Amino acid sequence: MKMNTADLNSNLSAAPNEVGLSAEHLAPISATAQAFIDDGQLAGAVTVVARHGKVAHFETHGMMDIAANKPMQKDTIFRIYSMTKPIATAAVMLLCYAPWPEQLSNSVRIATWKRDRLGYFQAADTTRKTAQPRHVISAPIDLEEQPCSISLNVDGLSEYGQVTVDILDKHFQPLDGYASEDCLPLTSGFHQKVNWKSGERIKVKETIRIRLNFTGIRPEDPKVYAIYVEKARDS
Repeated sequence: MKMNTADLNSNLSAAPNEVGLSAEHLAPISATAQAFIDDGQLAGAVTVVARHGKVAHFETHGMMDIAANKPMQKDTIFRIYSMTKPIATAAVMLLCYAPWPEQLSNSVRIATWKRDRLGYFQAADTTRKTAQPRHVISAPIDLEEQPCSISLNVDGLSEYGQVTVDILDKHFQPLDGYASEDCLPLTSGFHQKVNWKSGERIKVKETIRIRLNFTGIRPEDPKVYAIYVEKARDS
């Protein structure tokens, strides 16, 4: 199957400014593709940018068949081996492209995907009274007799809602020095180290569990997106 590029050019093409894009911002696409070709990382490429159903950029670069000295064609069919690349490309576009006209922005934008994108832990049904704070407990974790540290990707922390961390033994009891009352306040952000009064290192030889406690007058505010258990660095 081949794409009818003549129909594409006549029916779907548009000048960048007609669809709210900047020709100046699109110009580096060709230079970047050519740089990959000149560096030997690509034999050739086809680059396309579309918006609102119209194609504002459609160019070929390099060779389709180096041995046959055949230039890249706009209707060349490519095999796609890694489907993570379109997702990563979408994230890069969110990070790098700014609205047009340029005076409406400072040319920098931030991707708005959720941290880790797959979900998060959050306290639920806070209207129901409980003796303990809302919490979640991990499966057993074997530290292999090595000191480790705990980090969180966490958001929504404030004076009204906090997350504390207990390190539990096999009987689900907090280890001495690693109870929630020993946990120092956390800050929202990526890879935030958990510290207790004794420090960040967990120095136990037994299998542990991690308990996250959602506390405060608004325990539903914090969201934990990821938990990292990592070998502690030598100090």
